[in-house]
Amino acid sequence: MHDLVRLFAREQAHQEKAECSAALERVLRCYLDTTLRALPLLNPDIHPPGDTAPGGSIPLTTHREAEAWLETERANLVAAVTGAAAWAECPAPARLSVRLARALQWFLYPRAHIQDLRAVNGAALSTARRLGDRTGEAWALDHLSAVHWLRREYGEMRACLDSALAIWRATGDREGEQRSLCNLADALTEQGHYEESVRTQKGQLANARATGDRKAEVVGLGNLGRSYRGLGRTEEALDCFGESLEHARRIGDADLEGFALYETGVVRMEQGCFEEAWEHMTQALPVWTRPGAAAKWRGYTWSALFPTCVRLHVGPEPRPRSP
Repeated sequence: MHDLVRLFAREQAHQEKAECSAALERVLRCYLDTTLRALPLLNPDIHPPGDTAPGGSIPLTTHREAEAWLETERANLVAAVTGAAAWAECPAPARLSVRLARALQWFLYPRAHIQDLRAVNGAALSTARRLGDRTGEAWALDHLSAVHWLRREYGEMRACLDSALAIWRATGDREGEQRSLCNLADALTEQGHYEESVRTQKGQLANARATGDRKAEVVGLGNLGRSYRGLGRTEEALDCFGESLEHARRIGDADLEGFALYETGVVRMEQGCFEEAWEHMTQALPVWTRPGAAAKWRGYTWSALFPTCVRLHVGPEPRPRSP
């Protein structure tokens, strides 16, 4: 549209608040429903929270279609969330925008779209607070902590997580609490606060086990192993990684299996056990070639495998496993 035509159209639309609100709600329902349907196509291990919001979703059936739709519509999805936040007098679109922001985290975070993450979660936080939506507020704080994680701003990350934890505890949401505790333990490990990280991670594990969340337990065991590794308690670290690997295989989560294999390989390499390090690293590599897998972890695994190759005087191709 010409700028003046667009301005005139906007002025006319704002004179019809009810119709404009209804149109915005339809768009948000379509975007939310399609996003929730697209995420498991990107990665079968993704189980986005919440149910669908029927609104005439776009039909998607393959990983490629889901990836293409989310990437093509990314700017519109972000604009829908931030635009709905400005409609203070229309609670229905505002609530949908908070849910859409939460779902988009599973697409935006693995691809490190930092500006988009900051925009949607900042809008979701202000909207949730205006609506009095304590759960939405806590999720937005937890997801904003991921922005600070990507930027290595650990102090800001901790502030977000502390605020989220206060809400989870006030509302009695143990699932949310264990998630934020897990993220906090990660931040503490990155800062070298290993003793505090161990205490925090043990709290997360207690919550995960109490709620029967096996995936959260697997993640927590892996993070606890990293904390023990930082303290030089390698045998306890290996116990955690071994238990994490066993549970990951039991629940069929390939990504978490890959993490456990990678972390075990790193510890074995640090111990000078290069044959065992090789064994674990070469088992981890195929995990990161799956559709939807985090490509950066393939890089991390190759980087960790390289010194092992040098010490063992072998080439880059994985050797056949011994019978």
